[in-house]
Amino acid sequence: MPLPMTHSANTRLVFLELVGYADPEYGNIQKVSEKSDVYSFSVVLLQLISGRKPLDDKDLDIVTWARTQIEEALDNGEYTALIDSIRQSYDEQKIKQIIVALIDFKLEKSYDEEQIKRMIFCAIACTNRHSKYRPQMRKDDAAAVAQKLQLSGWIPQLILSSDATRSRETLKIIQEQVPDLLDADVHFISSFYSIASMDGQTAEHLQQAIQQAVCRYSCDEIHTVMCVGHNRAWEEAASMFTGASVELQTCNAALLEATGKSWEQAFLLAGLGRWKLQGVVKLDNKL
Repeated sequence: MPLPMTHSANTRLVFLELVGYADPEYGNIQKVSEKSDVYSFSVVLLQLISGRKPLDDKDLDIVTWARTQIEEALDNGEYTALIDSIRQSYDEQKIKQIIVALIDFKLEKSYDEEQIKRMIFCAIACTNRHSKYRPQMRKDDAAAVAQKLQLSGWIPQLILSSDATRSRETLKIIQEQVPDLLDADVHFISSFYSIASMDGQTAEHLQQAIQQAVCRYSCDEIHTVMCVGHNRAWEEAASMFTGASVELQTCNAALLEATGKSWEQAFLLAGLGRWKLQGVVKLDNKL
């Protein structure tokens, strides 16, 4: 819903988070791919299974934690053997030990053991250190989010995207699904991925990029800007813009709005911390 206005216009931001948590392989090869999304999906699975955050208070990531728990449950470090035997039968007693090691204690016994086992095997496969051994990921999730953006009236006139291969591929998918997005000016910004790997810098960088782009490309006609990128720092940026705790997972879109006669005025008045969070588009909500 738009904010009440008097002699001014709303400026709106859409932060489309394609990947909740970056593939560690990026640190070695400086590239992202569809398999990077597969890795991030495994983080979501492990969160559902364990009830833990992606990073704990000691900055231990959930994948490393799960790997350690599994190795300890197996006593003799058979983690690699478990990965290799996912499509084969495996000692059911050891599987039960792994479930006990990973499962959220708050669930007690109110879960289907067979379903949990499948989720664990899927998560293990998706966290393989070598991306080529990870399974394929469905590509229609981004298209579904794009359709929800269209239904809610959040179609951007300007799209600023990371130039990572996965970002380009996903943007192409959502444009094919929602042709109205083809009318938006699209500009790829190489720094969007790298800056998102640096804690605390993403929000300021996005603000600078948006202001520069809007002033350069028909600023009077642009009311909605979509920022497309990867990495958990996008969640941090949305939180800094709104001053609220914003949680973004794979293929989530945070909808932010501020009031002003121009983007420059909107940023001046709202700054960091006073943008209004109109909602978060998810695969399972009706926004």
